Amino acid sequence: MSDTHDDMLKKFKTFLEQDEKPSTPGGTTTAARLAKMELWLEMRQLLAVNDSSVGLRVLDDMAAALINERGRAAATLDTPVIILPLPSKMASTVGVLSHPDFADAVVPAAAVAAPAAAVPVAVPQKRASSGTPAKGSKSKKPRSSTGSAKSSKSDSGSSTETTLSMLDFELSPDTPADVRQAIETIYAKAEAAKRTPYQLAYPWEDIPLWYDPEDYPGVHVAHWRLWNAFRATFFEWALHAPLSSSSAQAQRRKRKMAAIRERLCFLSLCIETWGYYNFLRRLEAKGNSDLMWWGGQAGRRTPEAKGYTCSPIRDLLDLYDNEPAEYRRKVRDALKPFQLDAGSFKTMTELLEKTDALDPDLAENDKRLSDTALARIIVDITRPVAVPKHWVPTVTEGVWRKLLDDTRLSDLALKISRQLQTDKYDGPLVPEYNPKESRIKGFTPFMCQDGTPTAAGPATEVDDDDPKYCQTPDEEVADAEAKDAAKSAALEAAFAEEEEEEDEEEDDATQKSADEDEDED
Repeated sequence: MSDTHDDMLKKFKTFLEQDEKPSTPGGTTTAARLAKMELWLEMRQLLAVNDSSVGLRVLDDMAAALINERGRAAATLDTPVIILPLPSKMASTVGVLSHPDFADAVVPAAAVAAPAAAVPVAVPQKRASSGTPAKGSKSKKPRSSTGSAKSSKSDSGSSTETTLSMLDFELSPDTPADVRQAIETIYAKAEAAKRTPYQLAYPWEDIPLWYDPEDYPGVHVAHWRLWNAFRATFFEWALHAPLSSSSAQAQRRKRKMAAIRERLCFLSLCIETWGYYNFLRRLEAKGNSDLMWWGGQAGRRTPEAKGYTCSPIRDLLDLYDNEPAEYRRKVRDALKPFQLDAGSFKTMTELLEKTDALDPDLAENDKRLSDTALARIIVDITRPVAVPKHWVPTVTEGVWRKLLDDTRLSDLALKISRQLQTDKYDGPLVPEYNPKESRIKGFTPFMCQDGTPTAAGPATEVDDDDPKYCQTPDEEVADAEAKDAAKSAALEAAFAEEEEEEDEEEDDATQKSADEDEDED
């Protein structure tokens, strides 16, 4: 084809936009035509993934005829159309079919290729046994995750296939061979482990939660749904491989925004359940924070990233060209549990601030936390208790001042405070777990065969009734002194052990010398 796919798309779009009115009094409106045009343009991106495809212009003509209602769509199909899949999905043949006329011909030994090792085939996820449905605590019902996680495809193709066949996306043609090979290797290693990359990078089974799943079944099932439905998105956004088209990049951003919306709903659920301070105390306790998605930061060239204290997301190719050390770290650690998001948000407060989740002017559960969650934050930050400074950086400016000045939320906070004092506060409600959910491809089962949760309880238990959220200055000094003393004692012990070893070596040398002298005598 003489024109590139992008040139053809531009010509096709210009052609469709020439006429702004329906072709007939009862014809299609401009809005409807544009909707059809967008559908075809998106479909054409999927059809035009291989430059060796033939006849796509014929399909353009047919689509134009259908959209513009010219009544001659069938007549446009006058030449053959051959649509080929992604080059990575294609494979060379192992050998030609035999022909009776050449059955006795001598084939040179060099032409006979030794069979290569078969590409491993992904093992289906086991089905979880039917567990006891989550009872669900009370609350406004947050939206449940409905999207399915994108998983890496693995076909048992021919012996000539490379690991590239494991990718279910097309890399940018500008991707250097080193970067392409590194990405292929990541997927090949996951395939060898009979897992998808996101299952290795964001595991669920046996990982500690910040709560007891049996005490908080509603939070547990909502958490499990979020993690399993979107961890493929966590992975693709954090890795940020260079994609082949702006359309593919836009779709990745859409999936990331969907994951952020679901995270907002889940965070609202957590704060509505425990309150702001207790949620942070649970999450920040040692070993409790792995099953929180800390990623999703914006790109470094976006306005949102200007105020970041964390690292904005960067394309893998950008890192390869400008920060080779960070590129090597990301590629090396891509499949290590919870390492891919290194450099992202460090604290929940920062995550909430930098994603505008605390701004009451934004849309509830779409761009920010729920009203009830924000009200519970107000209840906590107006209490006269000492907390770690990073939990509430300030109450006199920014979004924190904005929260306190919001009359509607302040009234709701007062109502909730009274309900908490009289033990009449109704917690959140979550749809109960359905065993069929564990059969979704890529999901870790919700329950083990014995009916216990697949995730582990908290690594560090937290008492929500403890009124103390942080150490006093005197306690901090005493704690620092104790740590210094322990460090000094450890150093002294190490020095003493080293001196003892040196003394033993000297004794051994002396004894050896004496033995040698005795032998000479």
